[in-house]
Amino acid sequence: MARKRKSNKLVTELLAGFKGVLTGSDPKVYAVPKQRLSTGCLALDYLLGGGGLPAGWIYEIYGEPAHGKTTLSETLLIEAQKAGGVAGLIPFEPNISTTRLERMGMDLDNLIIFQPDTLEDCFVEMKQFLDRKLGVDKDAPGVLVLDTIAAAPTVSEINNEKDGMMQRYKIIKSKINTVMLSLAKANVSLIIVNQSIASPNPYQRASSGGGWGIKFSSKVRMLVKLKKYIQMDGKEDGILTSVRVMKSQVDDCLVNTRALFYIGHSRGIDDDYSTYYNLEEAKVITFNRNKYKFDMAGEEVVFSWDEWRSVLADPVKGEFLRNKLREVVSSSPLQPEKDSPKEKIDLETGEVLSLEDGE
Repeated sequence: MARKRKSNKLVTELLAGFKGVLTGSDPKVYAVPKQRLSTGCLALDYLLGGGGLPAGWIYEIYGEPAHGKTTLSETLLIEAQKAGGVAGLIPFEPNISTTRLERMGMDLDNLIIFQPDTLEDCFVEMKQFLDRKLGVDKDAPGVLVLDTIAAAPTVSEINNEKDGMMQRYKIIKSKINTVMLSLAKANVSLIIVNQSIASPNPYQRASSGGGWGIKFSSKVRMLVKLKKYIQMDGKEDGILTSVRVMKSQVDDCLVNTRALFYIGHSRGIDDDYSTYYNLEEAKVITFNRNKYKFDMAGEEVVFSWDEWRSVLADPVKGEFLRNKLREVVSSSPLQPEKDSPKEKIDLETGEVLSLEDGE
């Protein structure tokens, strides 16, 4: 049943003659994005509120080099293609492997690669792309990945100007503001891949650079950190990485919790192995003498490593394990023991000066 609009006399008089002003019940009012894009990892999707990241917002993925940031962002591009949307990559690091991307499932023919020379050009091309998408299909989901913003030079840095770093902060803050509304209207998510700034104190948590522009504009900020290297059959097969949500303005997204995801060399995120390692860390699955087991409604299920994918594929066992995974991610086993450290930040640049109560 359609909702009846009831405006009092004052509101009606105020709206009279105003162009572009609506009441909150008007269907034309922009609402929270409904469509979510999977991260390629069920545990991380649960962490983000179920289903992944809502389209149309800005997200920051930051961490140290070779910890899985690029792989996670590239997986989001692949998921956008699977959903019938557009995928755009803005690389500022010469590390693109089309062979690896194709092996991960990327449709290279429909991958848009931007080649701006400076950070300023990057946002100009981004705005032009969003304006064009609005005119073609504003409802189809899209993902743009900027990898990495720390490697994108500004004009002032190229010219070796003294205040180059300060200009960078101002450019990021102002340019992000110019694309935020366009991203929402065009149903496109901007994934900003960023480098972390390490603290000299090993007990203090790293943060990311770029000033307040990125920290303020990002709906979700995720810290990616390498946990360990994984060997199979005596050879290194991949890495196990943790993702911790440091900030969230998304409904049902769990802040200051983390999930694990597994990256296989040259094949990207492996959701089955990711599920296993999350359940293993929470002790839902135990290991003893080359046998793995878990308790399902009082019944002990025993399996070998080679049988893991078959166990997940089983309708009953798989559903039980996925429900357990949701419980694990949203409960204490994967939460930090301490609260997040309090950051002391330079209000002018947004850089972290020091932290207290380190992790």
